[in-house]
Amino acid sequence: MFIFSSGNQESFYEMQDKINRKLRSLRRLGLVLAAVLVVLGIVLLFCPQSVVLWIERGIAVILGLVGIVEILDYLSTSALFRQSLTIVRGLFDLLIAVLLLRADAEMVITVFAVLLGVSAIVIGIHKLDYAMKLNYFRVEGSGMAIAGGVLSVIAGICFLISPLSSAIVLTTLIAAYCILGGIALFIEMLSFKNR
Repeated sequence: MFIFSSGNQESFYEMQDKINRKLRSLRRLGLVLAAVLVVLGIVLLFCPQSVVLWIERGIAVILGLVGIVEILDYLSTSALFRQSLTIVRGLFDLLIAVLLLRADAEMVITVFAVLLGVSAIVIGIHKLDYAMKLNYFRVEGSGMAIAGGVLSVIAGICFLISPLSSAIVLTTLIAAYCILGGIALFIEMLSFKNR
């Protein structure tokens, strides 16, 4: 039995072998990803503050590098085509990078939690506005948009009222998601069968 594929003849068994090799490769990749998710979840669960600090340090380094590139871009551009905003952005990026590197963990977590709170409130208001438009045009299913909007606004208010404890709760939820997701992916990868 032959299957034609772009002008080449390939037997069914050769195709089946290729598919099985791809499935094994996918299974290995999935198992590695599952292990990484579980380890990340455990690390987040037991030392969330240090993980946030590593993320903050990474952001600071990236911002510092972007600032340096913007300053070099400004200096290497002909005076006729220079834009003063480029060097201002570069200096601000460097300043923010230095401030992030010198900030303590509690302040960084608090600032991120406040930003997340404001973002959640804005998203919630947007969802509520969308739900009102759905209601106005008598479109069914606006209840979920209303519920999502209200929950988002409540979560945002919680982040603004108690940023540090809200960030800890969020980190715990992300850790649980990583662990459960990793376990589910591990089980799914083990259930892959050869074709």
